[in-house]
Amino acid sequence: MSKKHKKQRPSNSAAQGQPGGIVLPRAESLAAEEAEPVAERRPVPVFLIIMLVVLVYLGDMYVMDHGADVMGKTGAFPHQVFDPHTSYEELVRANPVDPKEKARQEVRAVFALTCMACHQTGGQGIPGQFPPLAGSEWVNAEGPNRIIRVVLGGVGGPIGVSGQQFNNSMPPWKDTLSDEQIANVLTFVRSEWGNKAAPVTPDQVKKVRDQVADRGNPYSEDELKNLPDAVQ
Repeated sequence: MSKKHKKQRPSNSAAQGQPGGIVLPRAESLAAEEAEPVAERRPVPVFLIIMLVVLVYLGDMYVMDHGADVMGKTGAFPHQVFDPHTSYEELVRANPVDPKEKARQEVRAVFALTCMACHQTGGQGIPGQFPPLAGSEWVNAEGPNRIIRVVLGGVGGPIGVSGQQFNNSMPPWKDTLSDEQIANVLTFVRSEWGNKAAPVTPDQVKKVRDQVADRGNPYSEDELKNLPDAVQ
């Protein structure tokens, strides 16, 4: 007598309601597999923080040591400058300035603009072309009458200065410079490079300006020699 084999029925948990006994994944498993990845909060490693601090420190030290001189030029962090100033020029402007020194700086700027090209920084002039101011008998005259006229009206033609002959021309500056500027630059010239003549005042310049107001020609050497030293 043969034994009857019993058919195994699919379990409710695996194939309930599914044709052919096919097992499908549960909805919960599919949702878990298709979910978007999520970044988790984790502490930053201590060695990374230490490395960042060291790099910032080394970078700051490099800039402070090398930022003051870049290819021979003053950089953003000169050694003489400290907070709250950011540049050497700003520091200089912030310092108190003596009124006499300020006036001297201003007169140097006028000299550089009007006189330096011909008479040079040290007042030595250009040999054979432009006469020197250092040691010049015209500059060191007891009175400034002649030299004021030279600046106001100009000078042209041959002229002897310090034993040398020059034959060039100097333009008039009466329409460019004020009485005070001319007085200051002449005072500067008469006290620099070994010159020791008396200062020139704006009143002296004004008096001479009024006398030469209608003059249109530059002075010659002979004309200047016939004038007195003192302003009259």
